Amino acid sequence: MKLPSFIHFARPAIPRIKASVPVVLALLACIGLIWIWIYGPEWKLKDYQPFEPLLSRWLVTALVVLLAVCWLTFKMVRRLQQLEKLQLQAKTQVDDPILADIEQQDQYLGVWKQQLQRRLNTPAYLYRLPWYMVIGTRNSGKSTLIKEGYKLTEIASPELTSVEDAGELRVRCWLGEQAVLIDPAGELIEQPTLSIVGKAALNSRLWQSLLNWLVEHRKRQPLNGLILTVDLHQLLTANKAQRENMIASLHQRLQDVRQALHSQLPLYVVFTKLDLLYGFEAMYQTLDKAQREAVLGVTFSLNAAEPEVWRKELQQFWQQWIAQLNGAMPDMMLNGVDAGQRSQLFSFTRQMQGLQEYVVQLLEGILYSGDHQQPLLRGIYLTSAQQRGQMDDVFTQSAAVQYHLSPQAFPTWPVAETTPYFTKELFNQVLLAEPNLAGENGLWLRNSRKRLMVFSCVGGRGGVDAVGLLAILLSEQLPCRTRGPCPGQNLPLHPDAEG
Repeated sequence: MKLPSFIHFARPAIPRIKASVPVVLALLACIGLIWIWIYGPEWKLKDYQPFEPLLSRWLVTALVVLLAVCWLTFKMVRRLQQLEKLQLQAKTQVDDPILADIEQQDQYLGVWKQQLQRRLNTPAYLYRLPWYMVIGTRNSGKSTLIKEGYKLTEIASPELTSVEDAGELRVRCWLGEQAVLIDPAGELIEQPTLSIVGKAALNSRLWQSLLNWLVEHRKRQPLNGLILTVDLHQLLTANKAQRENMIASLHQRLQDVRQALHSQLPLYVVFTKLDLLYGFEAMYQTLDKAQREAVLGVTFSLNAAEPEVWRKELQQFWQQWIAQLNGAMPDMMLNGVDAGQRSQLFSFTRQMQGLQEYVVQLLEGILYSGDHQQPLLRGIYLTSAQQRGQMDDVFTQSAAVQYHLSPQAFPTWPVAETTPYFTKELFNQVLLAEPNLAGENGLWLRNSRKRLMVFSCVGGRGGVDAVGLLAILLSEQLPCRTRGPCPGQNLPLHPDAEG
C-alpha cells in the first residue's frame, strides 16, 4: 500500500512531534484546570452547570493529578530499567568477548529491518510478508538451495555492520517476492565448541540471540514456518555415531525454536545434493524445463502430526516413485541413455529404494525424541540445486567394505554451468504457499488477553466513576430546580420583579 504524498513530507518531523506530545498534553491539562477553576462555575451544559459545585472541581483536579502521577511513575520505572540494563551491559562487556559478536549480529538485523521498512513502505511492514527460517547443518546446501531455487534480494550488506573484535557474521536475511528468508549459518545449528579463549559458547549464544530478536521484533508471530535442509549424501554415508549426532542437533534446534517462539510451526524437510548419487545424470538428463522445475516429493495431509499418518503417506509416495523409475527404465535403456549409462539406472534406483529407511529414521529422530509439542510435518522433498562434487554409489561402497574389496572410483561433475532440479516450483507452490498454518506466539496471546482484561476492568471502573461523578453533579443541580435558587445564585432585587 502506497502512503499519501503528504506523509512522506511530514515523516522527517514525526520524531520531533512525537517527543513534544507529553509537553503538549501537560500544557493542555494545566490550561484545562485553570479554565475549570476560573470559568467552570459559570459554564453551562444545557440547563445545568456541572462545575459550579466546589466538589466537582476538586474531583476533576484530583483525577488529572492522579493520571499525571501514574504516567510519571511509569516513565521513571522504564527509565530506571533502561539504566540498569545499560549498567549491566557495560559491566559484563569487559568480561564477555562474545558480546561483540552479538552486537554485530543485532546491528545487522537492525539495519536489515530498517531497509525492509523502506522497501515495503507500509506501517505493518513486519507482517506484510511471511517469515521463514531455513536451518541445516554445515554444508547441507541450504544457502545454495535458496539462491538457486528462489529469486532473492539482499537489502543489507554485512560489511556495513562490522564490529571490532567480532568474528564473521553468522546469519543472513533475504527478501523475496513471497516471503522473507532467514538463513543462520550451519555452525549455529550444530553448535560446535570453539577453541577460541572466551568464545567456547559463541554459536549457542548467537543462536539464542537470534531467536530472542525474532520474539522481540515480531511478537505476534515470529515465524511462519521452518525449512530444514538435509545433505542426502551425508545422511547415507555417515556412520551411526555421526548420523545420531546430526539428528540430535537438529532435534534440539527445533526444540529451541518451539521454546523461544511459543508456537507450532509447519516443518518442510528438503533433501539436497541428489545429484551426488551415482546414476542421477542418466536418470534425469532427458527432462525438459517444466519437468526440471516440478516438485519431487510428497506433501502430507494436515493431520500428519500423528506418526502413523505421515508414515503411511510417505510409504505410498515411495512405492509410486520407485514404480515410476522401474517403469521408465526399459524405454530409457533402449532410447534414453548411452550403453555405458545403463548400469547407472539400476544403481540409482537401488539407492532410492534403500534411502527410505534413512529418511524415516531421520524424521522420527527429529520429531519424537521426548514428549514435547512437535512441529507440524508438512512434507519431504528431494532436490539438486547444483551439480558439484564427486558422485558416489553408497551401497556399492558399503558392499566393498563388507567384503574387503577395493573401493570403486566414481566420476566427478565437471566444472560447468549447472541447472537446478526440482526447486523452482518447490518454493512457489509448496514451501512458501502456506503462511497461515503457523500458530501465533502463545505467550503473546496470553499477555494480550490479560491486557484486554485489565483495560476492560479499568474502563469499567472509569465508567462507574464517571457515572458517580455525573450523579453527584446532578444531585447538586437537582435541588436548584425543585426547591428554588441555590445558595449563591443571583436573585432579583424584588421578589415580584419581572424582566
